[in-house]
Amino acid sequence: MSEIGNHIIKVLWIDDEPQDGFRKFAYNSKQIFIDVACSVVEGLTKLQHRDNSYEAIILDANCIINPGEVAALDALTYAIVNIYRLRVDIPWFVYTAGGERWKDILNCLIPKDTSWLKRLYYDKPADQESLCDDIREAVQNFRVTQIKQKYSEIFHLYDGKDLIELLIAAEDNDDFSKDNSVPGKIRLIMDWICNFLSKIKIVPFEFVPAKITEHSKFVGRNTMQEIVPIYIQRLFFFLVDYSNQGNHRFLETCERIRDGRAPMLNKSATDALITILYWIVTLPFGNVEKMQEMQDKAEIIYTLNEK
Repeated sequence: MSEIGNHIIKVLWIDDEPQDGFRKFAYNSKQIFIDVACSVVEGLTKLQHRDNSYEAIILDANCIINPGEVAALDALTYAIVNIYRLRVDIPWFVYTAGGERWKDILNCLIPKDTSWLKRLYYDKPADQESLCDDIREAVQNFRVTQIKQKYSEIFHLYDGKDLIELLIAAEDNDDFSKDNSVPGKIRLIMDWICNFLSKIKIVPFEFVPAKITEHSKFVGRNTMQEIVPIYIQRLFFFLVDYSNQGNHRFLETCERIRDGRAPMLNKSATDALITILYWIVTLPFGNVEKMQEMQDKAEIIYTLNEK
């Protein structure tokens, strides 16, 4: 299971008659924690609370708007309208015991452009498993979209699934700081970066994965600071040292990460990686003359160094 799909999802269930059996099934079988609101107003209040980081919503079709009222389909319309009004940008699903009776009405109430919905509603309790599966899939797709929007500039440059999973894990996974597989994942993206810099001739020699330090040394030369800002040079040194499996300190680094003795190292490395990618995005690709000037300078620096 990927980093995107293995964390416990937190869902808000708005239903005036919630069943504990469904909540237990969702948690034990599907890693979905369900918080309950017994009226639409209570649910909307919870959605606005900063501490409640819900990833999806389950709506009862025949619920109540305020405590003490009679259940009615109007509550579903009220809930959907206010979810959009409050700009709650997470997927929602309708889970009801009366779907067959109300299917024609539900067809009118539920917006047709709700892209994540595979069906208008899910029947209680028969569809509990398919509902949970569809929630997990929708949350995963939503999270990918959110990450791509947040880092849209760098995903125009590098659109690898490994970067998406890395960034989601960095933001969502409580154990990210102790994940000693992160250096290896960052190393693969650093290989791509080094190879890309060779292709655009900012580094005027071919990239060889086993010699990633050669790229780092060249990028970090004092004479390259007209092309590569000094902070990028420092980040290059850091990431190559952190992720270089040929470095005798690599195993020690991974051990410190796993044991929790370097609690901010993975996060710092991920931030450094993002910063380097953002720098590459700012290179003047649309200015042929400027790019040629940078390439010529890099070639001269390399040639003088070889002599």
